[in-house]
Amino acid sequence: MEAIQPKEALQPNIYQCGNTVHIDCKYELETEGQFKLIDPENVYINVYNYKYELQYRITQDQITREDLGRYSYGLIAPMEETVIIYEWVGEVEEGYSNKRGSFRTVFLDY
Repeated sequence: MEAIQPKEALQPNIYQCGNTVHIDCKYELETEGQFKLIDPENVYINVYNYKYELQYRITQDQITREDLGRYSYGLIAPMEETVIIYEWVGEVEEGYSNKRGSFRTVFLDY
């Protein structure tokens, strides 16, 4: 198997294959120098493989709204060693707000 080398800018956390990885996102809007939590329209998560190829999309009805501007999701790690990149997307004032993260899966974590 080829070693997976994510770009240096991404320093992924490591999780065992098959575990649930809890990811979260906070949406804020700056108004007059103050940041306020907001609920964007159409929140979803894009999930990419280590080659930045879109694998699937998690829709808003599958995502948990924790509180104003705070969202979470339990993403099940694949049963293979790989790097997963996820991207939170929400529409804010006729534009998009993105937050990206990544993690690596391993069969055994030493």
